[in-house]
Amino acid sequence: MMACVGVGRWAVAHPGRGVGAGRIGSAVVRGHRRRPLSSTVGPAAVGAGRACGPMHNGDMRVIAGRFKGFELKAPKSGTRPTTDRTKEAIFSRLESWGMLEDSRILDLYAGTGALGIEALSRGARELVAVESAASAASLIAASFAALKRHRAWEPGMVARLVRKRAEQYVADRGGQAAADAPAAAAFDVIFIDPPYAVATEDCNALLNGLVASGCAGRGTVIVLERSVRSDDPAAPEGWGVSDRRDYGETAVFYIEMA
Repeated sequence: MMACVGVGRWAVAHPGRGVGAGRIGSAVVRGHRRRPLSSTVGPAAVGAGRACGPMHNGDMRVIAGRFKGFELKAPKSGTRPTTDRTKEAIFSRLESWGMLEDSRILDLYAGTGALGIEALSRGARELVAVESAASAASLIAASFAALKRHRAWEPGMVARLVRKRAEQYVADRGGQAAADAPAAAAFDVIFIDPPYAVATEDCNALLNGLVASGCAGRGTVIVLERSVRSDDPAAPEGWGVSDRRDYGETAVFYIEMA
C-alpha cells in the first residue's frame, strides 16, 4: 500500500507512513457551527487497538459526558465493540469539529450501542441505533430504558432502536423518499462498524445508499470502521475520504461531502 492515497482533492495519510492531510479543503457548516479546516487532533495514532478475531464477552462503560460511567452490557458472543482507545480518539475528533452538540446520530451495526450512547452522553440530541441480532438488540433496548431513567436524561432527547439489517434500514428510507413521503432530515453523524467479514463492496453499496436515501447530506460526517487489512472504501460520487486513522487492527475512515 502506498504511503499516501490521493482521493480527489484530498490526500489520506496512513499513520506511521506519512503526515495526515486531515480535513476537506472547505469548511462544512452544520447549523450555527463551523468546523475547522485542518485536522489537528494529535498525530496519527497506532497502538494496541481492537483484535481482529476474538469477540467481546464483558461489560463496558461510557467514557465521558453526562452519562459517564454508565454500564453497557455486551452479548456473551457475536460482537466486536470499539475499544476505549479508538472510541476516545473518534469522539475527541468529532468534538473538536463541533459535530456532537444537539446532533442527530445514526448508529448502523450498533452492536452494544456504545458509539451512539457515547454520542448522546457528549451532547447529541437524537440517536437511532440499527441492529439486527436479537441478543444485541435486546441489550440495547435495556440500555435505552435505563438511560431514560438516568438523572442526566433531559427532555427532548431521543434514543430509538430499529431492529433491522443496516442495508434494509437504508433501503426503507430510500423507499420513503421515492414515494414522496415527508423527507426526514439527514443525520449529522453516521457510525458504521460492520463485522470485518463484510465485503468492502457491500460497504461501498451501503455508503451509496446512505447518500441516495437522504440519510447523509451536506454537513454529515460518516465514520466507518474497517480492518486495516480490508480494501479502502470508495466514497459516493461527490463525497471523499477526508481522513484515515489506524488503531492497531482497526482503520477509521472519515467520509464527507466534497
